[in-house]
Amino acid sequence: MNKQPWTYHTHEDLAPGIRRLLRGNQFMPRFERLPLPVSRYLMERASQLTNPRRNPRLIETRLAPFPQVRVTLRRWEPRGNTGPKPVVLYLHGGGWVLGSSRSHRGFCELIADEAQCSVFSLDYRRAPEHPYPAAVEDADMAFQWLQEQREIWGWQDQPIVVAGDSAGGNLATILCRRRRDRGETLPDAQLLMYPVTDFAQNTISYQKYASGFMLTRSLMDWFILQYRAAGQHDHHDIAPLHCQDLRGLPPTFIGLASCDVLLDEGREYAKRLQSAGVPVTLRIFSNMIHAFVNLLRVPEALAAARECVGFLQDMFHQHQPTTKDNQDGQSNTASR
Repeated sequence: MNKQPWTYHTHEDLAPGIRRLLRGNQFMPRFERLPLPVSRYLMERASQLTNPRRNPRLIETRLAPFPQVRVTLRRWEPRGNTGPKPVVLYLHGGGWVLGSSRSHRGFCELIADEAQCSVFSLDYRRAPEHPYPAAVEDADMAFQWLQEQREIWGWQDQPIVVAGDSAGGNLATILCRRRRDRGETLPDAQLLMYPVTDFAQNTISYQKYASGFMLTRSLMDWFILQYRAAGQHDHHDIAPLHCQDLRGLPPTFIGLASCDVLLDEGREYAKRLQSAGVPVTLRIFSNMIHAFVNLLRVPEALAAARECVGFLQDMFHQHQPTTKDNQDGQSNTASR
């Protein structure tokens, strides 16, 4: 990691399209001051406006495989690619309160199309109706189900990745740590987009970007209140940065926005992972704000999101058997 003093970016460093979006956003009502159903509706509607239309090259289905819990999975498959393929479990952002597989479909479709993989986006139970630890338990349950399905589908030799943004990034890395502690199969990698890793809210980035940069401190306060994790902010199932031992976690990509209250805790989590011997790729986008994977109509945000998907493309390519491996396998089969 870069040990030089960090230079905090300003509004002027942002991409032109992001600056225009922020100018319009200042006239929008604040989610934390609206009735909850209205806030959820507005987030869904805003995501439709800031993301491209559905990709016709993909097949979309919806699954409800958990009769004991009313949660669903939205699945995207590359059209025409019917063979075994890598799997991504995606956990959406929205402060554990807002968001859904629909609001984040643009980024999920981008992953499925460009990384040529199956993407399962989980509609986990949200707060305040289902406070902590419901979302954590749902993510754990969904990953275990995918593990079992891979055996059934015959895709057990394909990698499986857990990914998430913001609150979803928080859930993704907590899922990995819980499975490690139980001695269970881990994801092959984790893709964390501006994850929540600490609830202390005492960093420089929280001071500098507390308002005017999409995710405000006031909104984070509201999210934490709805999640109802009071008194447990230093527990590792809430704040991954407080986990004493991060060894043995999967290779990790962390994508951060420079003008974001979560910047510093994301940087610190990357350092902690690296110190624990976990392979880490950290990318900080100097021209981006929080939630840029939901702003794909902005060309610079789309470019940033594609760079993050590139981590998956490289990883999946490394897992593909070479032509020589295939020939050797066929020869060994014939000899038997």
